Amino acid sequence: MITTISGKEERVVEALRNRVVSEKLENVFEDFEVMMVPHITPKELTKKIAGEDYKTRSKNLFPGYIFIKMDMTNDA
Repeated sequence: MITTISGKEERVVEALRNRVVSEKLENVFEDFEVMMVPHITPKELTKKIAGEDYKTRSKNLFPGYIFIKMDMTNDA
């Protein structure tokens, strides 16, 4: 688990992926994940109840955290 600034998780994941590729450590890192869940805002919920078209957005379940599946090695 890595802590980061809330709302900047996607940028940090992209930077980590670039660093892993540049240091040729793809075999050590398996997956980077930001836990996103579907979320309906109160305004969109009102539209859903009225039978209108509505949008479901994604909300971060753990703001400020990135989860990484990797092998713990000295290089990593």
